[in-house]
Amino acid sequence: MKTYPRLGLDVQWPDLLAGLVEGSESELELEGAIASYWPTSRSIQVTLSVRSAFDLLLQALALPPGTQVLMSGVNVRHMVEIVRCHGLVPVPVDLDFDTLAPNLDHLHRLISPQTGLFVIAHLFGSIIPLAPYIALCRPYQIPLVEDCAQAFAGSYYLGDEQADVSFFSFGPIKTCSALGGGVALIGDETLAEKMREIGDRYPRKGDRWYRQRLLKYCALKAISNPYLYHALLQAIQRLGKDVDRAIGSSARGFSSGELIPQLRQKPPHLLLQFLAHRLKTCPNYQERINRAKMILTQLDRSIIWPGSAADQHSFWVVPIQTPSPQLWMEQLRNSGFDATQGNTSLIAIPTPEGNPLPQSQKLLQTLLYLPVSPALPVTEYPPLIQQINSLSHPT
Repeated sequence: MKTYPRLGLDVQWPDLLAGLVEGSESELELEGAIASYWPTSRSIQVTLSVRSAFDLLLQALALPPGTQVLMSGVNVRHMVEIVRCHGLVPVPVDLDFDTLAPNLDHLHRLISPQTGLFVIAHLFGSIIPLAPYIALCRPYQIPLVEDCAQAFAGSYYLGDEQADVSFFSFGPIKTCSALGGGVALIGDETLAEKMREIGDRYPRKGDRWYRQRLLKYCALKAISNPYLYHALLQAIQRLGKDVDRAIGSSARGFSSGELIPQLRQKPPHLLLQFLAHRLKTCPNYQERINRAKMILTQLDRSIIWPGSAADQHSFWVVPIQTPSPQLWMEQLRNSGFDATQGNTSLIAIPTPEGNPLPQSQKLLQTLLYLPVSPALPVTEYPPLIQQINSLSHPT
């Protein structure tokens, strides 16, 4: 028996093995090589993660306690936690299903004298044109941050030059993964210098930690073989554990415990070296985009997929919406396709009054991620499509 995994690591064996060998370049040379990937006039800072970069940004901005940070209503849990750790108030902006973009009317209504920042997330690989948001924020002098962690696909999208800050992630399950690392593009040089001054005081995380991380993900990549992966799922189920939680936690970028101390470290030398190598050899992701579009366009018309009206989409993941995600997940998994509802990394941000927004909450409650990755052979596309279509019209 075999099961095709939900998401393959976007890194090949030769790269992983090469990552264990230390080169002779200095940290400064490696950071320069990484920065050269972006043809931009903005300042570039390389960090341990996007979370680290966001924490650096909030330290440098030094917004007064109680300042509101407007954010895409569906967001990464840690990004929301970081806002709260700085004594700030996260305020969600509801999303439009078709584009996964924050609703402009809702955003306009939320802007107030207490607003200090707007963070817009390009979810699932959808890429949101920022011009209308920039036009809305600029008159109020509200900095706009774009989180491109899920949108990066090589040169397909390298950020909007008009954004005040753009973040890119190269964590374990991200595109062109270096198993860690973040890149921040900052438009204001004064702000960039403040971030550099703060980051320069951090201790550097050790290469030993990074070697252990590489070995861990070598093991996870080996287990992603469909036959081994099926055996792993069976073992998890026999132990009475939740499959989604177990698989999700194995790929987690940060351990449990206090978050902020984990963020405030410089990236290890080996991580900088590996990230520079990965960007130098970063492939074109058009094949991934074509694969996702081909499968989605063959699904029954009743099946909705979020971001279907986005002008650009890099398809980091391929989610659909269903009123019965748990049932569909179980049926697909029984057929050898490890669909998933996801894990706890994404949340519908509650309002300051404690209530999640309706569209954002509904999106997360109805999502099902399909196991569409290079690990899925072309011969398996028709069975996957047929199975999903049959679930949409049960007899």
